[in-house]
Amino acid sequence: MQPQSGADSITVWGTGKATREFLYVEDAARAIVLATERYNKSEPVNIGAGFEISIKELVELMIGIIFISCLQIQASIGLKA
Repeated sequence: MQPQSGADSITVWGTGKATREFLYVEDAARAIVLATERYNKSEPVNIGAGFEISIKELVELMIGIIFISCLQIQASIGLKA
């Protein structure tokens, strides 16, 4: 994605079926600190949000958010949707 490229579309590569798990950086940092303070085993620790989202679902979510934001901007400056 290149939002400042002036393009009126974006390209999403692949099928959209791949999934990812996203984690807010402050949550990750907090988990790392807690693990170093309280985890005394040799097994690896996985830190994550606990849910995955497909790339297709993520793009659809982003489109919905952007569309609603555009409608709100239009309404605030008096444009009709």
